[in-house]
Amino acid sequence: MKSEMQILCFYLVGQKYHQLMYSVLFSIFTQHEPETVRKVFLGGLTFDTREEDLREYFCKYGEITDVAVIRDKTHINNKSKGFGFVTFKTAASVNDVIKEGRENATPGTISRHKIRDRYIACKRAIPREVSINLK
Repeated sequence: MKSEMQILCFYLVGQKYHQLMYSVLFSIFTQHEPETVRKVFLGGLTFDTREEDLREYFCKYGEITDVAVIRDKTHINNKSKGFGFVTFKTAASVNDVIKEGRENATPGTISRHKIRDRYIACKRAIPREVSINLK
């Protein structure tokens, strides 16, 4: 017999997205927020953006547990690949980041914030396993 949460999950999103939504719904009912709902993807970073820049900018939205600028390990200077992630302590902080970014966005853009004199794309991070299945 399926629990009410599983039934609600299938009802809301169908089978294709049910694993991600199950995680989100589970966190709502148990007050435990998995990392997948507390992480933001940042695209379009300048190549000289540092973790400290991201931490300094995004700390106004809430407590940060992790910051990562993804780097090209094959490049001699460990150059940034132009994207990164910020993980917050709560999902509410992610909601605030996305909401404010949408207020700053022009039509056709997702969400944007200005870091190091450049507007960056900002959206909820989707786990690699889920994004591969969506293609």
